[in-house]
Amino acid sequence: MFLKSLHLRNFRCFSDLNLDFYDADTSDSLPKIRKTTILLGDNGVGKSNLLKAIALVTAGRDALADLLGEPNSWIQVGKDFCQLDALLVTEQGLEREVSLRIEQKDSLSNVLDRARESMAELDQALEYTNRNYFVLGYGVSRRLNPGSKGRFKVSESDHIRSQNVNTLFNPDGTLTPIENWAMDLDYRKNEEGLVVVREVMSDFLPEVSFESIDKENKRLMFKTSAGVIPMHQLSDGYQNVVAWVGDLLYRITETFKDYESPLKTRGLLLIDEVDLHLHPSWQRDLLTFLKNKLRNLQIVATTHSPFTAQQADVNELYYFRRKGKSISLETFEGPPKHLLLHQLIMSDAFGVTSDESKEMESKKSRFEKLSGFKKLTEQQKCEFESLKEELLNLPHSIRTNALLPTEQLRLLEDVQKELKEQS
Repeated sequence: MFLKSLHLRNFRCFSDLNLDFYDADTSDSLPKIRKTTILLGDNGVGKSNLLKAIALVTAGRDALADLLGEPNSWIQVGKDFCQLDALLVTEQGLEREVSLRIEQKDSLSNVLDRARESMAELDQALEYTNRNYFVLGYGVSRRLNPGSKGRFKVSESDHIRSQNVNTLFNPDGTLTPIENWAMDLDYRKNEEGLVVVREVMSDFLPEVSFESIDKENKRLMFKTSAGVIPMHQLSDGYQNVVAWVGDLLYRITETFKDYESPLKTRGLLLIDEVDLHLHPSWQRDLLTFLKNKLRNLQIVATTHSPFTAQQADVNELYYFRRKGKSISLETFEGPPKHLLLHQLIMSDAFGVTSDESKEMESKKSRFEKLSGFKKLTEQQKCEFESLKEELLNLPHSIRTNALLPTEQLRLLEDVQKELKEQS
């Protein structure tokens, strides 16, 4: 299952929002669906709410009971109802309409009764197996569950589909403890599963590889530039990736029982702040890396990072814009991956007016103001000279977004000129 379109009305901060995921030029692996959608925006504009909306409308009735909480909390202040409408498409290209409506003073049972009809097509598919319409979601509070040092056991208190998106809704939600799961695989002598854990963990961690299982201390060991260390000594960025990738791997293999090619699973992956805790050098590669590794998962992710946004292609980057009390979602024009960082940061998507520090902006402004005075006091003269010296000593560089080095461009121009003269 993939998401083709989403329409929100009166859903928290969104009065009326449409997001289309259709892509006529997509590969055969995702039928006419954009593989990657990156959402960018200030704090408080609704990035997380949009991911929650997708998770709610694709959950199915049984899982909704775990996710909704207080139904009225989803309705925009001052409105009588909210409605979420989604168009889903199967691998075979069949479309399924799903909607969720919540009205003021609705009880949970009221919402579920109304959803009986509006989610009928989705629920009918889910009756056969949870392998249909596979959805995973990870919130900003995603973290490992220390668990118990013993046999692995998953909580059975929630529906499996609500477990799959739990951290999007619950700040106290935890992920599958990858160490306990690996111990369980080892205990069951599931060599096939252990190979998958080893390969995937090594692939997803730059400059770090899965080394071994320390059975005595019940922990995973990783090989790093500093030597072999236990997982809890990895940096926060590495641990964050280990946490959600390990959880993703567990849920795929447990749902599909596929230890041969789990990363080829089809479905929908939602990630809030996909680059959380990661160094910019890793952020620069993350999105491209995920797109290549998870080729059959439709990814919808949020970010604040220009390094992540810069990896997006045409129609993959969207940014929220606040207009008075309303919030709209705009498509970034052109491919962000063709821009330099300062060009992207100073675009409408980020809304930053300068790539200089606030301090240097202030000093330049002060220098310009003093330059306009016809007569300066002695104190102002000293200030002016001090600013002048500091500004003259600032580093200078020539920045370009040319696709080829200058010499190659000149050669190309000469060739084009010669060909034109010959014609």
